[in-house]
Amino acid sequence: MAGKWTTRTDPASFTRKDPTRHKADTQYQRWGGTVGGPLVQDKMHYFFSLERFSIDRANIINITARPDLNDTHDDMHLELNEGPTSFDTRHNFVVSGQALVPHTGGLNVSWVVRALSGSPFSLTNNNIDSDRNGSQSEPLPAGDYTGTAQNVDLYTVKGYESKRNGAYGPGFMNADLRLGYRFGLSQTRRIEVFADIFNVTNRVNFANPSGNSGTALTLLVLNSYNTSYSPRKLQLGARVQF
Repeated sequence: MAGKWTTRTDPASFTRKDPTRHKADTQYQRWGGTVGGPLVQDKMHYFFSLERFSIDRANIINITARPDLNDTHDDMHLELNEGPTSFDTRHNFVVSGQALVPHTGGLNVSWVVRALSGSPFSLTNNNIDSDRNGSQSEPLPAGDYTGTAQNVDLYTVKGYESKRNGAYGPGFMNADLRLGYRFGLSQTRRIEVFADIFNVTNRVNFANPSGNSGTALTLLVLNSYNTSYSPRKLQLGARVQF
């Protein structure tokens, strides 16, 4: 392969601090740049970002889930209410780019790939009130858990921490691709046809399963989709420039 590759990167990173906490709760890094070479005719651009959220335990008490706190205010296990917030997505990876394919007369390819770690949820048993405080929201003991239902998709929790939101659910991954071709009609006019492929890998992205061990038929059963999920789709289009 003839030609010389050139790479330029613009790294940037910062740590965002919450003044109410003693530790930084978010670290964010990103790199952007341009890659040029004989395969892409100096037309390929890329962007890469990686977020890692290191969030301290949230001292939030859910009064709705703990009616005993609302009535007596004498719960002896307030520490069980501490844990990650329900929207604690600790990793968010995005990579996107566009390339003009040489020796094709006008073929171009673009893509966006996203990958996120799962969000937290709790493992409980709504049939048991282990500390007899009027609430069945106590977390299960630490350990590994899986469901027992048959002929369904099950999720396995490894290294569960005995606290609120001590488990993390399934991650999310999606890749979208566009293939386009430009036809020159004249010096000022051209037409572009393209095909958009959504969820190229046809990956199924599930929402968090039920964590109630008191209902064996639904415990850790993957039976609902992530709100951002859609099966693989193909969309065709055309655009005229004049």
